[in-house]
Formats: sequence, structure tokens, C-alpha cells
Amino acid sequence: MYNQNSIINIYNQISDEMITKKDLLPILPKLYIILNKVRLDNVEITKTIDVLKEFQKNNQLDKINSETIDLINNIVGNDKNELLGSLYYPIVVKHALLPYKLNICDKDYNLMMFLSEFEIFIELCCQSLDNKKIKILEKYNCELKELIIEYKEIRKIYKKYVINDVILDMMISHFATILYFNLDDFNYNYDLLRDITYRIIENYQEFINYCCSFNIHKNFTRGVSDISQIEMEYIISNNMLNYVYKNRIKEKIKRKC
Repeated sequence: MYNQNSIINIYNQISDEMITKKDLLPILPKLYIILNKVRLDNVEITKTIDVLKEFQKNNQLDKINSETIDLINNIVGNDKNELLGSLYYPIVVKHALLPYKLNICDKDYNLMMFLSEFEIFIELCCQSLDNKKIKILEKYNCELKELIIEYKEIRKIYKKYVINDVILDMMISHFATILYFNLDDFNYNYDLLRDITYRIIENYQEFINYCCSFNIHKNFTRGVSDISQIEMEYIISNNMLNYVYKNRIKEKIKRKC
């Protein structure tokens, strides 16, 4: 087991910032919970400390406990000794347990990476969390639990009605990510994901034409390193989600009239 001095040395050798015993003390018990259950390298330990500092700042440290770390181990496949995906463990901790309002990208230039990592994360959740595990997640992050349930449903819809469409496949992930981080703007209407997926399937060619008009359709079939093109994917996804949401409001107003 690492002692305080060794942890401080690891952090100060890797991080651009410095940490003292006074800084480490409040988060040390939570770090030990993780290190007792997960094998992390020095970079991951450093990143985990940064995440725990974020939890401390937002008064969320109580969410780090044996139950939640077991849950996260299940998400990343660590409980079977077969880590899935390419995410650092602390990133999963942050996405799983910090409320969406507090789960903020640290720097603007990291935003696309932040959103992409979240999309990988929700895919892992869909693959690994059964109903029992989702109940545990609900205790610590109810909004994420609702998103995962809805996301599982739209993945079922996709598999039932669509055959290997890489554009819609990726856009569904974008829709879910945008909805989650803007739940207030969409009035917690998780079923918007189902609504927009059905609308796209029913008007598929119109959807493809819309993507082509912004030249993003090529993004999904070849590697794209142009950040502005990736940003455009999210802008278009946001526009489409807003369009469906506003139409829903208009339809409700008409029914009341």
C-alpha cells in the first residue's frame, strides 16, 4: 500500500501542480478505497487525485465508497480483470458519480475529448449494467441512471430498425451526451432520445441530406482530425434535438388550445 509520502512524490513528479500533506489528507481515505480495489499506474493515481480534489471541492466525496467503486469496476470490466475501452479509471469515476451540473470540462480546448470520453462511458454502462447495478447507480446519480435506461431503449430501436448505419449510430451517442449535459434546457425530457430516433428512422433520407448539407457525413466513415468538423457534429446534433423539443412544446400548446 502506498503511504502519504510516496503518493505525494508520485503526484508532484507527474502533475504540473504540487500537492502537500494538508491537501492530500481530506481525500486520502477515499484514494485508499480505490487503491484497495483497483490497480492503477502512477499517471492514473495522479489523475485520480485530481478527480478526488474535484469531488472535495463540490462536497461530493461521500459518493466514493466501496459500493460505488465496485459499481465502477463493473462498468469498466475491472471486476473480471478485463478492462474495457481506453478510458482512464478516474474519468469513469467522474462521469459516474459527479452530478451532471458539476461534471464540467476543465478547459475549453478539451471539450471534444471530454464529450467523446462520456460517449464511450455511456456505451460501457449499457454493456455492463444490469437492472440490479442500475438500481445502485440510481442512489448516487439519478439523472445518469435515467439517461442509461433511455439510452438502452434507443439502442434497441436502432438494432431493430437500422442495419449498420455508422452516421446514425454516432449521432445517437451525440444526442444522449447533449441531452445529459443540458437537462435543464430540455426540462428533463429523457424520452426526447426515443422521439428523435424514431423521427430520423422515419425520415432517414432527409436526415442524411441534412448531414450532407453540412459536410459531416464523411466524418463517420473516415478518420477526422479537424476539431472544427467534430464540433460541427455536436452543433448539428444540438440543433436537431432542440428542433424536436420545440416541436413537442408546440404540439402540447395546440392540444391545450
